Amino acid sequence: MNSDLQQRMEAVLADALDQQEMSGASVLVMKDGKILCRLEAGYADRKAGRKIKCDTIYRLYSMTKPVTAVAAMILLERGALCLQTPVYEYIPSFSGGKVWRDGHLEEAIRPVTIHDLLNMTSGLSYGDSDTETERRTRELFCETERRLITESPMTTREFAEKAGAIPLLYQPGTSWKYGISADIMGAVIETVTNQTLGAFMRKEFLNR
Repeated sequence: MNSDLQQRMEAVLADALDQQEMSGASVLVMKDGKILCRLEAGYADRKAGRKIKCDTIYRLYSMTKPVTAVAAMILLERGALCLQTPVYEYIPSFSGGKVWRDGHLEEAIRPVTIHDLLNMTSGLSYGDSDTETERRTRELFCETERRLITESPMTTREFAEKAGAIPLLYQPGTSWKYGISADIMGAVIETVTNQTLGAFMRKEFLNR
């Protein structure tokens, strides 16, 4: 890697630290199995003054989301998926979508698409507020958790079918919200490949 690019990467990290966008970060760039660049900046523990090192252990959240997106991109490259395809073609309950707005239901102006799932512009959410959408999403998660300890845990596709009956938080494509879009994408992948999401990932890239 040329020194100019590395210096620009160092500047980006330094600026993020100055703006307090993060406490610390570690960057590794590899190509053909060779390390081209390794950078550490900031603190693993700011209070204790412990700096980030190359072997610092990170607590990561929601990494299934980008990994699910990788699985989707593989299918897009193969022509098995199209960004503009409505989700209801794979998960029928997403047909005839509704949006919860100002205390009442209204028709969705267009269906949720694969593109919306990947961009989290679907109108799907988590249950982190008290709208009708999020209340019902919380109920779905509670049901999912209850069934984990039974003989019939909820499958990814069953979860998606139930989620499709929940009204959207906003019209598809008009806003962004962190939520269950990746979960629904997982169900779409299962439908397209006729495999569980985990089996497809292991076969395609996780075991390499």
